[in-house]
Amino acid sequence: MTRLVGTNSASEIKNVTRDAFRSYDDAGATEGPQASLSKLCSLKGIGPASASLLLSVYEMDRIPFFSDECFRWVMYADDKKGHGWDREIKYDAKSYNAYFERVQELRDRLKEGDETVQACDVERVGFVLGKEAAAGGNKRRGEAKQEKSEARQEKEERSSRKRAGDEDGDAQDGDPIASRTRRSKKLHDA
Repeated sequence: MTRLVGTNSASEIKNVTRDAFRSYDDAGATEGPQASLSKLCSLKGIGPASASLLLSVYEMDRIPFFSDECFRWVMYADDKKGHGWDREIKYDAKSYNAYFERVQELRDRLKEGDETVQACDVERVGFVLGKEAAAGGNKRRGEAKQEKSEARQEKEERSSRKRAGDEDGDAQDGDPIASRTRRSKKLHDA
């Protein structure tokens, strides 16, 4: 891709970026960056993600970079199955426009008085959450659920043994020490 971007002439890059930034200045605050994004994508090797990077550098308060981490957080945070961090991203204008709108909604929701959250701040949060998920953050939540389930099952087993005549709920197979050893090993292995 770098090689393809390098085939654009310096004057072409200058003209296209100037037109894109002017277009944003003229209408972007009310209409969003779609027209500017489209102009930048006319350069060889520049897709919506690269174009959004250029625009976000130009207007970091309002225009988010089309990063994997932030996109997945903003677009798939409501994924109840927890697969949002693993979902594929379509790097096209339609996906970026939907993402841009969601970031604006988030910024509006977090606004306090005159204080607005910048798009670059939303990106930072998305980056951190994405890196946490990549390091196993979602996996840890799953492990916590598994541990709760195992603890609940062990409690039910103890309760069942008490009802069966073992007052402490410790004896299993008639050997309270072996039972405690097994339970300690289970906790250690978890």
